[in-house]
Order: sequence, then C-alpha cells, then structure tokens
Amino acid sequence: MRYLELVFNRPLGGSFTYLVGEELLAKAGDPADLSGRRVRASLGRQELTAFVRSDRSEPPTDLPAGVAIKEIRRIIDDEAVAPPQLFSLADWMARAYFCAPGEALSAMIPSGKRDVELPSLPGDEDGFAGRPAELSDEQRSAVDAICREAGGRYYWYGITGSGKTEVFLRAAEKTLSEGRGINNNQLLLSSSA
Repeated sequence: MRYLELVFNRPLGGSFTYLVGEELLAKAGDPADLSGRRVRASLGRQELTAFVRSDRSEPPTDLPAGVAIKEIRRIIDDEAVAPPQLFSLADWMARAYFCAPGEALSAMIPSGKRDVELPSLPGDEDGFAGRPAELSDEQRSAVDAICREAGGRYYWYGITGSGKTEVFLRAAEKTLSEGRGINNNQLLLSSSA
C-alpha cells in the first residue's frame, strides 16, 4: 500500500492522508514517488485537485485507529510540479500570511499547472449535481473524435448554451483518465450568438 499526504487549495489546516490503489499506480507506470505531483481526490462531497506532499509505504503514526482512508481518483502529472523546497516555502507563507499551506503552494505554481477542477462524470458518487446526465449524439461524436485524434486541433462552433463547454470537459476528463495530458489550445470554442 502507498499512503499519500495531500494538501488542497482550500482554507484547511494541515494535510490529509489518502491511499493510491495498485491499479492506478500501474496505469501511471508505477512511479517510485508521487511527491510534488497533482492528483484528484474527493474531499467531502467534492472532487478536487491536491498536491502530494509525501508518498510513503507506511501509514502516518498519528493516524487514529479504525479510520477509513479514501483512495485518490487520478494521478494528473507525469512528473513533480512542486519540488520539496516549494512545500517548505508554502509552510512558511501559511504561517506568515495566515492561510493554508495548500493555498500558498497553489499561488506559487504557474497558472497552467495550478488547478484542474473538472467535475466528475455522471455516475460518480461525488458527481457534480448540475451536469446533464446524457450527451446528445452530436456531442458524443465530438468527444469520441477529439479523443481518437490525439494531438489534433478542434474548432467547436455553436450558439451560447449549446453544450460546447460540456464537450470540452468530457474530452478533457476522458483524456486525463487515460493518463494523457491536455492543452486547452487544442480545442477552440466559439459562439454564434
């Protein structure tokens, strides 16, 4: 078992312990250490992006007996985006500026790596309540085409409220779940009204 200590970009003191499953590790190429990478994990009823402060094979010694530890949902990065010295600086900033370490760390990460706050797909127990349950045939075809042609550029045109953003979110969600990265320059959204 691998135990991850996570910090979230939320006004929460301290860090949280999560497990990473063998299947998820295998899908990510079984990395020796996930420290400094971003992961997706459920916190309460939300699924959020978190930074891995540490990765260890033993549970923390201060973990209360009988506590159920949640598993992370996804490993986002192929390599660390936050080196150990950045965590030390975030701890100092949190004390100096009365914020949470995760908030301080998130503020120091370049904007392209800062947050990937994608809602869950329908059917996840922590799913985003406002999302439609079904995509239209046209939307489903667009998501499939985008995911099939990795590295291409797409222009999705339609009136405001036609579901262009939903197509982008679903394509991004599917791509990330396959362990690949996304570049938001690959999909251009345009409204006709």
